[in-house]
Amino acid sequence: MKLSRSTARSPYMEFAKLRSAAKYNLAASGVMSYPLAELPVHMQDLEINGQTIYGYAPLQESLARKNQVSPDCVVAAAGTSMANHLAMAATFEPGDEVLIEEPTYELLLSAAKYLGAEIRRFPRRFEEGFRINPEEVARQITSRTRLVVITNLHNPSSAFTDEATLTAVGDIAHRVGARVLVDEVYLEAMFDQPTRSAFHLGSHFLATNSLTKAYGLSGLRCGWILAEPELSERIYPGAYCGTAKRACPE
Repeated sequence: MKLSRSTARSPYMEFAKLRSAAKYNLAASGVMSYPLAELPVHMQDLEINGQTIYGYAPLQESLARKNQVSPDCVVAAAGTSMANHLAMAATFEPGDEVLIEEPTYELLLSAAKYLGAEIRRFPRRFEEGFRINPEEVARQITSRTRLVVITNLHNPSSAFTDEATLTAVGDIAHRVGARVLVDEVYLEAMFDQPTRSAFHLGSHFLATNSLTKAYGLSGLRCGWILAEPELSERIYPGAYCGTAKRACPE
């Protein structure tokens, strides 16, 4: 049953944010918060106002350099959850089909339901180490699917999905005209195995991330979406105002 926007809620997030006050809090998912006072910057370095209401150009440029993409492929957002919400809102219409891994981060399901998606699931099984099996994706995807949603590192198991598997999922999605959204908020926790964003695998991929988990800077609420320029402009019109448009990597 599709929930109306007035009744859609996220019981998990309500609990995690408001009621999980245990000494050892397993509902909290980031590293210990890092105090801004200990950052090697001065107050004037933290200026966030610019000449455009569509974000702050130096932030767009910094995120682009960090992710090795053109600035017009970056949309800044208030954390990964907002980034996921905006990415979903731009890639499907109410009533469209969205294919989401199972198990997954609960707020991805809540956001898709809130936006009116008809949700299908594909399994990531415990006995298989929670790996993604592209055959399961192919089995569950249909011609009505407009978005496939996965997490990498997997939330909640932390299983890593390699580029070969991501590419296979992307090929399956691309054949039916769907995009792939990869929530990468934990990817940089792989300190000993740096890996590039799934966005680099093709224009049908979107990726979301933030400074909250791997860096512990939750108070900044600095998240972002990586998307091809036409889609990034749809998500956030005029998100980057500074240099000429440049093609994003295929």
